[in-house]
Amino acid sequence: MSDDRVYLAHIIEMIGNIDELSARGHEHPEIDWTAISGFRNRLVHGYLEVNRDIVWNVMVNDLPELKHAAVSMLQALDSAEPPASGE
Repeated sequence: MSDDRVYLAHIIEMIGNIDELSARGHEHPEIDWTAISGFRNRLVHGYLEVNRDIVWNVMVNDLPELKHAAVSMLQALDSAEPPASGE
């Protein structure tokens, strides 16, 4: 299993968790990994300065697109990887 598959599966799992939390209250496969990393760093290191409206906007508007792209990328990895021996 490649490291990319582990990270993509984790992203999909975490977005699923966020989907569940945000359920109460697009398609474009290019992902701005730098912005995602920067957003994560702001949440982790600047938690006293986090704007909840921005976080909500990301949850509602950006995560569905990221989830779709991550699922597509994971499917592409699965189809490109030869089956393990014995299958």
